[in-house]
Order: sequence, then structure tokens, then C-alpha cells
Amino acid sequence: MLTQLNFIQIVGAISVPILNKRAALSLSPGLRGLALVNSVFIFKVKDLVSKFWLINKDPRQ
Repeated sequence: MLTQLNFIQIVGAISVPILNKRAALSLSPGLRGLALVNSVFIFKVKDLVSKFWLINKDPRQ
């Protein structure tokens, strides 16, 4: 069963390296900044979702 946390981890694991590779290949400093902001954002979202999931987890499961 794919939980919301697992889905975000998968998306983060796939998108961050792709964006970082594009930023490294690009000469545009704006794109480098965007890749960095996006990777930080994905990790923050994963952290928030994991905290929310732990708080709202049904102890009977």
C-alpha cells in the first residue's frame, strides 16, 4: 500500500537529482537557485507530512 509519505519520498527521490543535474548543466544561475529551492521545499514537505502522519496515525494499526 502506497502511503502519502511514501509517495512524497518517491517523488522527492526522483525529482531532486533531475533538477540538480539540470541546474549543474545550465549556465543560468536562476535555474541553479530554483533547483536548490525545490530540493529544500521537497525535504520540508516530507518532514511536515511525516510529522503529520505520525501524529494522526491510528495506534490500532
